[in-house]
Amino acid sequence: MRLQVPGLRVLHTLSDDSPVDRAAQLAAADVVLGSDPTSIELALLSGTPLVALGRRSDTLPARQGVQGIGSSAGLDDLGVAEVLQALGLG
Repeated sequence: MRLQVPGLRVLHTLSDDSPVDRAAQLAAADVVLGSDPTSIELALLSGTPLVALGRRSDTLPARQGVQGIGSSAGLDDLGVAEVLQALGLG
């Protein structure tokens, strides 16, 4: 992703972050690209634009800025082009 989007800022949340810290990090993001179920739910609750990797769109709220791509079984098969398109960059 970094090669395709110069200047991309990436912040990795850690599983040992407190839920409050993780929620604050996600709420401050421009967009969340995630596959962790907790991070996905926190992004949805905060209203942060979200591309949920490994989630079908029909399992997410139908609203602008929320998109699911792939399935949990096929996460390794997702290509950069698919992710960029979901982010609105491709």
